[in-house]
Amino acid sequence: MEIAIAGCGITGTAAACLLAREGHRVTLYERSSVCGPIGAGLMLQPSGQQVLADIGLLEQVEACSTKLKGMTARQISGKPLVRLRYEHLKAGLHGLGVHRGRLFQLLYDSCQQAGAEVKTGRQVRGYRASSVPVEKKTTLLLETENGIEEDGEFDFIIAADGSHSALRDQLANETGQTPGIIDYDHAALWMTSQSDYQSDELLQVVDGTQKLLGLLPIGGNECSFFWGLKADAFEQLQPADFEPWKQEVIQTCPAAAALLKDKTGFEEFTFARYRHVRVKRCFDQQVILLGDAAHATSPHLGQGANLGLQDAWLFAEALASSRNDFTLACRSFARARRRQVRYYQTLTRHLTPFFQSDSWWRGKLRDTFLPWIPSVPLVRREMLRTLCGLKRGWLG
Repeated sequence: MEIAIAGCGITGTAAACLLAREGHRVTLYERSSVCGPIGAGLMLQPSGQQVLADIGLLEQVEACSTKLKGMTARQISGKPLVRLRYEHLKAGLHGLGVHRGRLFQLLYDSCQQAGAEVKTGRQVRGYRASSVPVEKKTTLLLETENGIEEDGEFDFIIAADGSHSALRDQLANETGQTPGIIDYDHAALWMTSQSDYQSDELLQVVDGTQKLLGLLPIGGNECSFFWGLKADAFEQLQPADFEPWKQEVIQTCPAAAALLKDKTGFEEFTFARYRHVRVKRCFDQQVILLGDAAHATSPHLGQGANLGLQDAWLFAEALASSRNDFTLACRSFARARRRQVRYYQTLTRHLTPFFQSDSWWRGKLRDTFLPWIPSVPLVRREMLRTLCGLKRGWLG
């Protein structure tokens, strides 16, 4: 089949690799002029590791990652908030702290080796049905320097173009649905640096719901740093604010000093906003949404990349099982994903205000009850299954 994929990120490259290996002719479209390793760190959970093992990349990813035994969150006072260890669910389970850029590069190289073609500097803005309806093809509409241009005829398009997907907007219009989109009031500063700080777990430090800091070791003596702030606060920061802010961060978490010692300004950090996206239907005729285009969330459960990898693997399996019947594959995929995606989206949406919001009482409630909740074995097991990306619904 002739397949177009909009978006050369982790979901798009994983889908391209899996589909090209099945013998399909895959073309990846990326709006940036150059595809390169960018981004900060992420937690690769057992669910995402399973997909990479099937692709054949898990050993290479492990070689450039930090093996994580769990995660710890504590209050600024040092009082423990929650601590989860993978081994309490099953011996041998672990997470991987990995640089997003290194993971992307491995997937990008693999999809090209599988035969996928990558076209850069091409921003996909929409699609239209073929002028010959009996062929059941669709044509991409690209935004270029010369305006809107057409490119290729495909059996179907995979929209893996992120939370601001233009293809999702067109699909929604044609199916008469309105996506549920929420732009969060809070965002984050990200940075990755060489650091003497090394650990076998993700560390988070909170102070009410106003301060949230994270340190994630990602291999190669590097660590990824995360600082939560209001989305409109970043534009108000001035160069003179950097040193006071830096001291505030170090007071919040002294371990962060090792990462910040050589930093001199906010331009060395990446500002990222959060968006919640929920669609009633993720496909229509010749288009299917995967990854953040279909179910973007805040990063508080660390499942974005893992859900995207699972999307790519399950859709490739559904297409093969349906003998390349796109509609049947989409229906099968949607049934397989519905409960899990709904679970993680709902949970993330309700948990986020307890860690980043203007609600002081949510912080008090969290600090009061969260420390003892994991002491109940059944609850702790479900929390660990959630962390691992293995939950398939509220009861699954």
